[in-house]
Amino acid sequence: MSRPAFQAGYDITTIEEVTTGVWRLIGTIIDNTPLGFSALDAELGNYIYCETYLGDIDQYIITEIISAVGNTLECKVVYNEPSVPASGQPSYGTAAICKYPDQPPIGDIGSEFLINGIRNLNVKLLTNTYLDIVEDSTSGSENVYTLTKTPTGMGEISVFLNGILQPSSVFTRNGKTLTFTTNVPANWRIAALYPVHPYDV
Repeated sequence: MSRPAFQAGYDITTIEEVTTGVWRLIGTIIDNTPLGFSALDAELGNYIYCETYLGDIDQYIITEIISAVGNTLECKVVYNEPSVPASGQPSYGTAAICKYPDQPPIGDIGSEFLINGIRNLNVKLLTNTYLDIVEDSTSGSENVYTLTKTPTGMGEISVFLNGILQPSSVFTRNGKTLTFTTNVPANWRIAALYPVHPYDV
């Protein structure tokens, strides 16, 4: 099975059984990785894995997204396993939300998924550090430059002028656009170090 294309913690705070076998969940998406997932990344058909009162892991599937604002996700789910929910309904607290490129496992997948897999996706598996030679020799008449790749999520970017690390006060970044407060002197090299998604290396 492929790695989830979207995977984040989902802290469930409200549960309501709106009709038999259909639950309304409200919770917060928690993603501590540089990918910066939010509730807006959730879609119909995404899987939610909830820890039950008995300590099992049950699989649900999103059938309706009621509201997705910031990190707060309100959705309706149905049970998505051949049997019945281990404790009759999802449980408050620890959960995971995933989008798979193929069919995920059905049944109890064990606590390791929630404890390790959802300890917010080991950052080293999800990011690579990219050294970008933004400009090898500047003209002296510009202060706006374009990065080769887009830094991932909330990751920090380090900018170097002629090999000297610059304070964040002398530049701003918006997407791939790097803007300095003044023109960079002629014949200087601009380099940047920042995290990127592994598939973008």
